[in-house]
Amino acid sequence: MPEQFSMSPTERRILEFFRKQPHAIETAKGIATWLCAEPEDVGKALEELAKRKWLSVHETTAVVGYSLTDNERFLAEIQQALEPS
Repeated sequence: MPEQFSMSPTERRILEFFRKQPHAIETAKGIATWLCAEPEDVGKALEELAKRKWLSVHETTAVVGYSLTDNERFLAEIQQALEPS
């Protein structure tokens, strides 16, 4: 039986954003703007997706950016998680 992934609607929307733009690196504020979502919700969702290693974190002294992982195993997990039930 395939593993089930629990995701918030915001997490799902973020993953869809990065699937459509797989080479993007974006800040939490930028993603919130793109998704017309609350920055706090986006921040929490980004932290959770980064913990799962589905997103990579790019930190500088001034800003934190996020991008889709390039790890094949995690990309397969994302694909499975986004498939309709």
